[in-house]
This record gives sequence, structure tokens and C-alpha cells, in this order.
Amino acid sequence: TTTAFVQLFYNRYVSWRLFISTLAAAAAIFGPICHIIASSRLVRVVFAHDLPLTTDKTKFEHEIKKSDRYEWRWRLNWREPKRMQYAVRDIRSRIMHSLLVGGSVEDQ
Repeated sequence: TTTAFVQLFYNRYVSWRLFISTLAAAAAIFGPICHIIASSRLVRVVFAHDLPLTTDKTKFEHEIKKSDRYEWRWRLNWREPKRMQYAVRDIRSRIMHSLLVGGSVEDQ
């Protein structure tokens, strides 16, 4: 009976250890997977030309027909494209609104 008890305890101990090690491995892999997903959302890769859109129509059409203008290009896609002065103005107005109009937590 002692041998059966030891064997039952050992089997439960091994399965418990296996469960904990599997859980630890899954937790260790979770962080890098989240970073890979976030990085894939930040970087945008497209097959495009390098011509500025401000060129006149005839020159643009002539240059776009050249096959060597197209390449794989990447860019960061971390926010909506907006001029910096508008972004700063928006942040400043939000801060002033919260300070002057919003008041503190005790006032509300």
C-alpha cells in the first residue's frame, strides 16, 4: 500500500509540475507575441512610388510610367497624420479646459 500511495502522489506531483511549467511557458511567450502584434500595427509596408504628389499632372504621369520608380517602402503608422501645430493646440485647449472649466474633484 505504501508503494501505491507513493506512486499516486508522484503521478499527481508530476502532472502538477507539468501544468505549472506549461503555464509559465505560456506566460513567457505572451509578452513577445503582444509586442509582435503591436509592431505589425505600427509599421506599414507598401509597394509604391517615390514621387511627390505636388508635381504637375503631365510630369507626374510621365515619371510614373517608369518601372524603376516603384519599390517596397515602409512608414510608421502610429497616429493619424495631422500638423503638429494643430495637435499642440488641441492638447493645450484640453489642458486649459480641464483647469479652468472642469475644476477639481472636490468641486465636482
